[in-house]
Amino acid sequence: MSTITSGVTVPTALTFSGDTTGAITFQVSGTVTAATITSAGNVGIGTASPGAKLQIQSGTSPTQPTWAASDVVIAGNSAGNAAYYQSFSDTAGGLVFSTPTTRARSFLLWNETNGNSTWQNGSSGALVLNTNGAERMRVGGDGNVGIGVATPAYAGMQLNTASGDSIFHITRTAQGTGGGDGFSIGLGADGNGYVFLRENSPLIFGTNNSERMRIDPSGNLGVGVTASNVRIFARGASTTLNDYALALQNSAPADLFWIRNDGAIYTGGAANSPYNLTTGDAANAVIGGDAVLRRSTSSLRYKSDVADAAHGLADVLKLRSVTYKTKTDGNKVFGGLIAEEVHDAGLTEFVAYDKEGRPDAIHYGNMVALLTKAIQEQQIMIDELKAKVAALETK
Repeated sequence: MSTITSGVTVPTALTFSGDTTGAITFQVSGTVTAATITSAGNVGIGTASPGAKLQIQSGTSPTQPTWAASDVVIAGNSAGNAAYYQSFSDTAGGLVFSTPTTRARSFLLWNETNGNSTWQNGSSGALVLNTNGAERMRVGGDGNVGIGVATPAYAGMQLNTASGDSIFHITRTAQGTGGGDGFSIGLGADGNGYVFLRENSPLIFGTNNSERMRIDPSGNLGVGVTASNVRIFARGASTTLNDYALALQNSAPADLFWIRNDGAIYTGGAANSPYNLTTGDAANAVIGGDAVLRRSTSSLRYKSDVADAAHGLADVLKLRSVTYKTKTDGNKVFGGLIAEEVHDAGLTEFVAYDKEGRPDAIHYGNMVALLTKAIQEQQIMIDELKAKVAALETK
């Protein structure tokens, strides 16, 4: 026997009461059940046998899952491939989306506090995301985020994946006919990581809100410089001797090559460095006034317009041999010539000039040709004098 009781005192109440074995049903059109409250207290809308505290369903009810923790179920018509949903709000509260035919969990958002649930995984207090019946992501009780790992051990985010797969990937497809603004960023396992941008713009790396390095659309790398017209362009942080624009070492570590910001270049002291790899050959390297390093040659293969030199002993007699100290070598004394004086003597072919055209250095090695010609002239003079002496001695 069912009763309906309406309260007449404050607080006003309306009570629907069924018998001990029956359910309360709400019907429309006289025979169509619109809602049901079972004797267990479950409320169903669109179903006469709700399996949760509240179940809302459209169409034919699919087989209900067995999760006893269900408080709210929203289910679609399995024949129409509508999604089947189940929500939990007990001590292990969470949200599950499952497939319409198998009810397998295709998406799970779960806050673990009940370690007795057989399908729960990992530490207590985690927020879990599942797809296709398998865990994909979780936020642990300690705040660590794991993707592809059930127990993230690192603060922040930890990403695990199968060998060779990308563990992080962001892609934007090209837009418009020109395809100018698509990009792809990926971090992969086993050395397969990459960062790839398309849109005719550089890839920029910065620290402390300042740009430090960029790769331009042509593939040129700039470090400490925003514009790069060479494959690798590094700009030092100063112009002093206190730091370096480039430093290379081997695994020892031994210095291989250093460029200091004041222009000094060090070739290191490793076993086969230029300092230790010696030879008996004559010097064949020249740094010109334009600061370019070149190899000095003497073969006819590299020469044109060859002619006998016009200079000789008279030109040598114009030169002043001097001793001097440099401004960088302390008290060490050197011997040589003065570039300006060689220039003034008209021997410009033996002078190296700087970018402003000023005498800067002397090609001492080339001056062997001048001295050779002078010696030849002197030998002719000696031979002539010897002939004269011989003639006088025969008289």
